[in-house]
Order: sequence, then structure tokens, then C-alpha cells
Amino acid sequence: MIKKILLIGGTSLIGPHLIKELLNENYTVATFTRGGKSFLTETSFQGDRNNTSDLDRVINDFSPEIIVDMIPFTKIQAIILSDLIKDKNIPLVAISSADIYCAYAKLHQTEEIDYQLCPILETGNLRKKLGPEGKKYNKLAVENIYLNYLSNVIILRLPAVYGFPDTTRIDPYLLPMLQKQKEISISSYKINWKFSRALNKNCAYGIFLTIKHHRTGQHIYNIAEETTHTEVEWIRKIAKICGWKGTIKTQTGLSEDRGYKQDLYISSRKIRVELDYYEKYNPDNGLEENVLMSAYQYLGKSYSKGY
Repeated sequence: MIKKILLIGGTSLIGPHLIKELLNENYTVATFTRGGKSFLTETSFQGDRNNTSDLDRVINDFSPEIIVDMIPFTKIQAIILSDLIKDKNIPLVAISSADIYCAYAKLHQTEEIDYQLCPILETGNLRKKLGPEGKKYNKLAVENIYLNYLSNVIILRLPAVYGFPDTTRIDPYLLPMLQKQKEISISSYKINWKFSRALNKNCAYGIFLTIKHHRTGQHIYNIAEETTHTEVEWIRKIAKICGWKGTIKTQTGLSEDRGYKQDLYISSRKIRVELDYYEKYNPDNGLEENVLMSAYQYLGKSYSKGY
């Protein structure tokens, strides 16, 4: 029975919740991070995942039965790890993104392609070019390397992940509400745009299930909430939590937002059927916690500035 799990990265948005899921089921967990500090009671290793010697040392010292790569961003990172584990045949779970799909390229207008139908299945068309982030964030190359090098690998494609301590998914709308602005403007192209999201705790649970079920071979799964909200619905959910009664105003003629005619929402049916995934944690409760903690941080900063 698989029990020793090494997380590369894993002390930020999703990792702490994955560590908790694993420790609660009596797995032996280690993290490999730049800081080298434990989040809970797991074993911790310090080092640079871009340094082959550091990564090799940790793998040899801990002897994991499964590795979870929480932060594979570049082609070279995927090559380094693959070279170290392919002959050892250590199974890998790699965290990827829904931005791997062609819909992301259409959204950002980086490729001349047709509009893509949603929801997108794991067999959906993939991008052929780098995204707007460039080589420093190249999940396309990461997936290709892992699938070409490794016989036992699970790729998990995540949507926009929200949940404390990250506030980037809510602050563009929450902060104007907290500042008691009467209107929030949104592009007419974006008003009905649909975008898959998932609470960080539920993403962690999905990763946990891939470890628990330990399927051999190569597998790809999307993780996303079953209900996909339009951008206006998302704003209204935030507004309801913080009590904002203002108006959502539509802006027209924003040519840079034309890409939002392309939705980007994915189907998570496969992982629900094959691994019994479900929203273990209520997304509405998670969003409320996210909003309240962000508001608390904002108020603290405001007081410190004398507002």
C-alpha cells in the first residue's frame, strides 16, 4: 500500500490542504521547498527544484512511493524531474492547468483558431503555441515531457483556483465594494463570460484521491466545480457576502476584451466517475471565508495608512 508521498512545492494555496488530507489518512508526507519549513507535521526538505543535485538528494533521502509536482512551470523543470525518476519508476502526479486548452489561446488571441465548444473534455484540443506568459509558464511543454518520459503519470488540469490566503480571484471586485464605490464596470464582452473555478480545498481533495486510488499508467483529469458562473454571477456572489448594493455597469467598445467571447469552462465528469470526486468542502462557504479574510486584511492595511 502506497504511504510515502513527496510534494514538490506545496506550502501555499493548495498544498497545506493536501498535506492535511494525507496526514489525516496516515500517509507519511514530505515537502521540498525553497524555505524548507514544515507547514504541519510533515517532514521538510530545503532546496531548489531547478537544481538537479538538490532534487536528487531529496528523492534518495526520502525514497517516496509517489511524487506530487505542485509547481511544474517550465520545460527544464519537467526534464530534470523526469530524468531522476523514470528509471526508478516512481509514479508522478503533476498539477497542470485548464490553460492548456485551445480555448485559452482563443481567449487571449495568441492563435488564429475557431471558437471552442465548452465544457471542454480532457480530450479537447490543446494549444500549439506559448501562452501570453511565455516560457516561464509553459504547462504545454511540462505535460508533453511528463507524458513522453514517464509510464506512470497523472496530469491534473485545474481551473481558476480561489480560497484563502490567495485573494486575486476576488479582489478586483471586492476592493471597490469595500471602498463603497457605487458602481463596478465590466466589459460587455465579459458580462456573460463563463470561466471554471474551484475552491483550493476541493482541488487538494482531488489530488488526494489520485494518490489514494493510485492508478497505474497515464491518466489526465480536469478538476472544476459542476456549476460554472458567468462573471456577473461571480460578482453578485461576492456582493452578497459583503453586503454591497451597488450597480454593475456595462462598458462597451473595449476592443482588448473581445477574446472574452470565448468561454473557458471544463468538464470534471471523468474524475467524478472514475475516482469518486465531489466537492467535499462547500464552495459557497469557501468563498465566504475568502471574502471575509480578504476584507480583514484590507481593513488592517487601511487602518495602518490612517484611513
